[in-house]
Amino acid sequence: NMKKNLRNLALAFVCFISAQTAFAFNDRPISPDQLPQAAQQVLSKHFSGIKIKIAKYESLERSYDVVLENGVTLEFNKQGAWTEIDGRHTAIPAELVPSQIRDYVNAHHAGAQVLKIEKVRSFYEVDLTGDVDLTFNKRFKVIDIDY
Repeated sequence: NMKKNLRNLALAFVCFISAQTAFAFNDRPISPDQLPQAAQQVLSKHFSGIKIKIAKYESLERSYDVVLENGVTLEFNKQGAWTEIDGRHTAIPAELVPSQIRDYVNAHHAGAQVLKIEKVRSFYEVDLTGDVDLTFNKRFKVIDIDY
């Protein structure tokens, strides 16, 4: 019985390690020209002249991650639409922020800049300068503010 328990424990451990390894290798480096066309257009239009440090395809989420030489990170869905842009403490290009969010920020947080924006299912999470975090629903109404 003790042998059986040890064998089951060893088997569980092997399964756990295998699962961890599978998750660790779910993303693979790709060349920038393997990114969806829409993602390539965002990069060339809004980040021209900034080299891509690494581009990866994440098979579990079916998404693309891009790290630029200046530290900016972007995530795109399988169609190439951005799902996250993180300026790493620098403002992201205003044209990438939906106009309704830009208008709200200009009206209620004058002078603040968007450092990060993430589209999560039916809402947007926005980090501003001055440590202000906003959450907008899909109709661009503010549903949460953190200072």
